[in-house]
Amino acid sequence: MSENKKEANKESEVCTENYSARPWWTRIFDVGVVVHELGHYFGALVTESKVVHVTLLDKHGGGVVHMIATPLKSFIIALMPFLLSNTLAFILLADAIRAYNSYNFPYFIFALWLGVSISLSAHPSAPDLLIAIRKYKQSWRNASLLYKVLILLLSPFIITALAAMLLKHYVFERPITRWLWIAITIAIANAYVVTLG
Repeated sequence: MSENKKEANKESEVCTENYSARPWWTRIFDVGVVVHELGHYFGALVTESKVVHVTLLDKHGGGVVHMIATPLKSFIIALMPFLLSNTLAFILLADAIRAYNSYNFPYFIFALWLGVSISLSAHPSAPDLLIAIRKYKQSWRNASLLYKVLILLLSPFIITALAAMLLKHYVFERPITRWLWIAITIAIANAYVVTLG
């Protein structure tokens, strides 16, 4: 193990997921894993957190190791892939629908594949959820009174977001519900294209 990794393990958080147990045919969607890990990396850059190591894709999946950050920064890093991946998937799927409507079938197939691939890996992984929940709890314990009042005012939104993440993790881990998530994203993208064009 390199000196950097040894040092990082002392004071770092790891957002990783093991993909080695997946069926072989799911490898055609691995571009979504790369985008998911880039989301963590982008979150670390945005929050100015030191990134120690990035694995975009290997036989075990991917991961981003970064130095321990403040609770808010860690929360952002853990959840950035969800925001980034769903935004990109929506744009690509809306573009695929436009390509289909204009009879550009090669681009339709490419944009559909890319949008579905990214959407499949958009959900927070188990480590992402654990870090987000742990950091939320830490931020509450160490917070000032003003911060606690602000959190209480925003708590319906925060609780809804955390519940949605937990639901997504425990429900959307089943393949059929992941495909349902993609169908919903495609339906929303179609409605967008039809109404706003």
